[in-house]
Amino acid sequence: MEDHFSRMLDASATGSAVQGTYIPAQHFEGKKLGYYFAKGIHGLGYYMDAAQASDIMDNDGEGTASRKRAREEDDEAGRDLQNTGKEDPVRFEDMALEDLDEEAIAKMLEEADKEEVSELDATGVKQLLLQLERKINRNQMMRVKFPEQPAKFVDSEASKVELDAAIKSLSVVAAAPELYPAFVDAGAVNSLLGLLTHDNTDISITVLLLLQELTDSDVLSEREEAMVIVDAIVDKLGLELLVQNLSRLDESNEEDAKGVNTTMGVLENLLEARPTLGPTLCEPPMSVLRFLLKRLQVKKFDENKLYCSEILAMLVNGDTDVQKRLGTLQGMDGIDRLLQIVAYYRRRQPQSPEEEECVENLFDALAAALLVPDNQQRFRKGEGFELMLRCLREKKHAAWCAVKVLDFALTDDSSNCERLVEVGGLKAVLPVFMGRGAARKLRQKKRKAKGERNALEEHAISIVTSFAVHLEDRPDHECLTRFISKFMEAGMEKVDRVMDLYMEYSDRVEQFEANEQQRAARDEEEGDSDDDAETLESRRLEAGAYTQQRLAVVMVVIAAHSSAVARRVNEKLHQHGWRLGHVRAVLEKYIQNLGPGSRQRGRLEALLPHAETEAPATPGITGAGSSGGDTPPPPPPPPPPPADDDDDDVDMNVENGGTPPPPPPPPPQDDGDDRDDRRDDRRR
Repeated sequence: MEDHFSRMLDASATGSAVQGTYIPAQHFEGKKLGYYFAKGIHGLGYYMDAAQASDIMDNDGEGTASRKRAREEDDEAGRDLQNTGKEDPVRFEDMALEDLDEEAIAKMLEEADKEEVSELDATGVKQLLLQLERKINRNQMMRVKFPEQPAKFVDSEASKVELDAAIKSLSVVAAAPELYPAFVDAGAVNSLLGLLTHDNTDISITVLLLLQELTDSDVLSEREEAMVIVDAIVDKLGLELLVQNLSRLDESNEEDAKGVNTTMGVLENLLEARPTLGPTLCEPPMSVLRFLLKRLQVKKFDENKLYCSEILAMLVNGDTDVQKRLGTLQGMDGIDRLLQIVAYYRRRQPQSPEEEECVENLFDALAAALLVPDNQQRFRKGEGFELMLRCLREKKHAAWCAVKVLDFALTDDSSNCERLVEVGGLKAVLPVFMGRGAARKLRQKKRKAKGERNALEEHAISIVTSFAVHLEDRPDHECLTRFISKFMEAGMEKVDRVMDLYMEYSDRVEQFEANEQQRAARDEEEGDSDDDAETLESRRLEAGAYTQQRLAVVMVVIAAHSSAVARRVNEKLHQHGWRLGHVRAVLEKYIQNLGPGSRQRGRLEALLPHAETEAPATPGITGAGSSGGDTPPPPPPPPPPPADDDDDDVDMNVENGGTPPPPPPPPPQDDGDDRDDRRDDRRR
């Protein structure tokens, strides 16, 4: 009897324990305080969460006794599980979809949405990500359950609006970059990149907007540890996913067009944070260059075209490897494709400042690509010189952009210098050097900064210097002769221009050196002098010394081939109280920068002016040096006759025993405007 009574008591106790720890339910009926919904040893229903129940009872004031009862009930339930040999209860979020009905799913999500993050810290970030994962899982479950009814999970509020809201809720993390490490460690980047390929492009675009906000340069610059998100995106193949996602966006759709724009923003942020990512972005097969060139071929201007031009210019200007890849772009000549794109603006005037910026970006990218010798050859074979000259003659906005491209195309390339002369480039380029043509058009634009006007002038000087350095006096062509003869026209106004510019830039250098001396004296007194010799020389070159050196090269070369030009140079120098020793010192610095292996070094060294007490090495400049004292200036040349004064100068030089100057230039050649028009039409 006692044993039977004991068994009854044990059964009664067990039943009480079960009743306290389990509430049967055929489906999810909403959240119950102190319980979680699961399928356990007693079947489907609510099982007590011992820890939560303990906290609740503690808050109600029942203290230790309540917590003890909760622990006892939890221990009893645990013994039941152990005695039956079954596994732990399966929580709702781990259950298979077939065990749940639609009502249970809906209620679960409704309860999850009510959870709020009380504080933005590492724990709060994890809560936000947990909510996002729940929405992602729900979206995936609905896809599995309704594979033939996409409307129930693609366009429904549950899968689109809720998931979209969960993604947007993460934007608060951008205001706390110190939490980026926790954000990354919690797997946020994995989840977000996985959503980039979501079937619903609206979700993909929301992710892009979040990534753009998280990688904003202002945010990343606040905390060094924030850079972990950039590294995580790269490590998780985020660059590949971003580029691949571009191909599925249809810009005829307004939302997709916004997605392209946002993707460009993310790429820009990543490149600003890690400039070394450029070559990675341009590696095949994902190369973003193909997409950019294809998108830029669209003639209609919009914000996305501007953004694509900015990214292209950023990539090509940033790395030599990208410049090389542009030339051989998976079987496509990127230089020729870029020439086709800029050809559209030869006769078209941009209709807004934004479109002007787009044009400038395109020409900047083309110019930067020409730093690679192979691309210079592609430019020449692709009739790039002819196109740039047509731009100059049209005098549209592209005209002054073309001057920079020509400058880069001629750098250290004698074949390109000869080609430009052969196609009539002197007639188009020298007016820019004189401040006419495209240069005058630029001056008329009041909004253009002085720095931009100076840049155009310096590019024109650089072009003339390339002619002077790389054109050679060979019997098989007359390019050098034609170049020199241009300086003997119109009363040698181009010689005067060279001298005036030389004086101007020399004054800039002297002013810079005077300022540096004063600054050095102040720094010495304060004991704060950090600039080394290399830094100082770099600043000196930027202040005008580099352009001054180039003008000295032009001065010496043209004077070496014409006694009349040499006399004009001497006259101008003496008018300013200078002697040729000044020019010699400037030219020597330029030659030093050429390096010992340069084939132009020996040629320029032979043209260095000698001291006045020595015989000139060439029939050009006749005197200058540091010894012998100042000498009076030579008599001015006779006034030019009303007709062509170049021929008279030539006869006078021969009679005076000088070396005959080069023969007169050939008659002006047809620049082939009609032929260029037909060529541009084919290019378009």
